[in-house]
Amino acid sequence: VTLIEATPRVHVFGGEVQTDVLLCDGAEIGVVYGDQVEHQCYPLGVHGEDLSWDQMVLKVAPVDAETVIVVDGVDLTYGTRFQRGTEHTGWAGTIVFPSE
Repeated sequence: VTLIEATPRVHVFGGEVQTDVLLCDGAEIGVVYGDQVEHQCYPLGVHGEDLSWDQMVLKVAPVDAETVIVVDGVDLTYGTRFQRGTEHTGWAGTIVFPSE
């Protein structure tokens, strides 16, 4: 199976955010602040055909303070030799970025 695309399902209220789906090797599960996750995680296209990753992480970076993000997982588009499909995965939740 080859991952073709990963599209986060997010709704943003009160500001702007940047999202990215990362493939990670040995990443810690949970909330990570700053660039702590960057050294072991790569955007989908960078990993290429390498299947050694063991986690998918949704990176959310606020552009503005006082932003609320409602997350409803990620839509994964995948392909095999003879098939292609999209599957929804992940958990729902809310992230609040307060004013500084």
